[in-house]
Amino acid sequence: MNINPNYQNQHIPSSSELMEGIQGIIYNILIEPMQKKLSLEDVEILSKVGDALQSVAEKATAYEQLNKGTLDKNYRN
Repeated sequence: MNINPNYQNQHIPSSSELMEGIQGIIYNILIEPMQKKLSLEDVEILSKVGDALQSVAEKATAYEQLNKGTLDKNYRN
């Protein structure tokens, strides 16, 4: 039952969608302005951090799907 007449069913972003947005903000605000000052090692580290964040988002999305009951049966024990 919804008691707020102005309530609209809003899209709740997945963990992957949130992570994509967060990484975009980090890139636009921090990385892009610093590109000329970053060493090759800095770029490699940032790439690894980005990969790790994507991995976390994928696992969180799988957990969300598991809780909703929408995870593919091949991923369940």
